[in-house]
Amino acid sequence: MSKLISILFYFTFLFNFQYCFGQGICTYKNSTGFESETIKLLDSNKFEFRFSSCTGRNKKEYGTYSFDEKELNLRFNDTVLPSQKESRIMSMESKPSHSSKTKMKFKIVSDWDNQPLEFATVQIYSNDKLTCSSHTDSLGETLLIFESTNQDLRIKISYSGHQTFDLPLKLENRDYNITIILSERSDRKMHKNGELVRYIIARETKESIELSTDGREFRSYKISCR
Repeated sequence: MSKLISILFYFTFLFNFQYCFGQGICTYKNSTGFESETIKLLDSNKFEFRFSSCTGRNKKEYGTYSFDEKELNLRFNDTVLPSQKESRIMSMESKPSHSSKTKMKFKIVSDWDNQPLEFATVQIYSNDKLTCSSHTDSLGETLLIFESTNQDLRIKISYSGHQTFDLPLKLENRDYNITIILSERSDRKMHKNGELVRYIIARETKESIELSTDGREFRSYKISCR
């Protein structure tokens, strides 16, 4: 009887797994409130693994995966997929200013999922001297107001685990709305090249999968496909 249940469990998971993967990329997410993990199963048996925590650590790893009965195996490597992106301005709008001050409203997002980055540091330099500085709010936004100078300025934006955005700009006496995408740094490795992480599939439904790495600690991953 137990063997029959195991067989039914295996084929039920295999059906859901293949159905999900057949619709596109499968994503397994786990969150404890203090840290989160995301496993994305990509085409050609490749995966993308992301780990982030409330301390600002934000890492992304890649490799290949295999599914063996009740196990999901992730083998990490140093291949960066896709190729490293650069932090960049996504959009910039401006309108005439009605005062002698320049207003710059920033929105900072991550290239991972276009989600806002809270507590990103935004700085304006003039002639290599710091003119003003601020931090983004929960929406990834901040507003800087300073005296219009019609001279060359430099914008620096930094956030833990991401590339620093550093760009000189020639600004006019206008009000600006700027959205900037910060790309993650690729030089921070969490897993070693060739390391194998084996997840035991402990429980499975069409909405979620519970995985265990040591037979005791369960991690619930919610399936989503696109």
